[in-house]
Amino acid sequence: AYYLAYLPLAMQAMTIPDLAAARNVYERVAPQGESGASLAAIGLADVALFEGNPAEAEKVLLDAIPKDQASGNEQGVASKRAALATANLKQNKRAEALATLKDLTANAGTNAEWVPAALLYVKLGELAEARKIADELRKQLQPQSRAYAKVIDGVLALHEKRAVDAVDALKAAIGLADLWLARFMLGEAYLAAGYPAEAKSEFEAAVK
Repeated sequence: AYYLAYLPLAMQAMTIPDLAAARNVYERVAPQGESGASLAAIGLADVALFEGNPAEAEKVLLDAIPKDQASGNEQGVASKRAALATANLKQNKRAEALATLKDLTANAGTNAEWVPAALLYVKLGELAEARKIADELRKQLQPQSRAYAKVIDGVLALHEKRAVDAVDALKAAIGLADLWLARFMLGEAYLAAGYPAEAKSEFEAAVK
């Protein structure tokens, strides 16, 4: 009856990937109280996105977000809004994605809210919004937050075809906190700069 015990089972199924098994796990956790229902919703949306069905993910998330709001589950609301913006983006619903990101960042207070929003803003071409988030994270005392600011700097540089600047920013991020996302994006930057051996090393580090 402990809802979090279902999560590693679902994750293991996703790594196979056995989407039917993952979906079954999330359906089993749904009756385990408000927390179980919240986990089931984000999990089922994740499965739908993974299998290329963003419309189904959007439907699940739009139903789940008000329930999380009613129960005071702010983390659940944030994760679902980030996923909803992704689902919007995959359906070419630009206006809806921007509105969702506006809701996500309106009361953002953690990296779990700021970072996905910034990455999605870059994908939408809203670079000024991504820079605002990086600047906000740069002000934080915690090294991890400042590392994420550098990651966003690197992603912006990659988007603007400035591969060398991206490498520099992402190396600086790793110097603050050895984040898997920084390693992964550094691999992307090395590829863009024409250094596949270095990229491979960073991708391996990201996996570790």
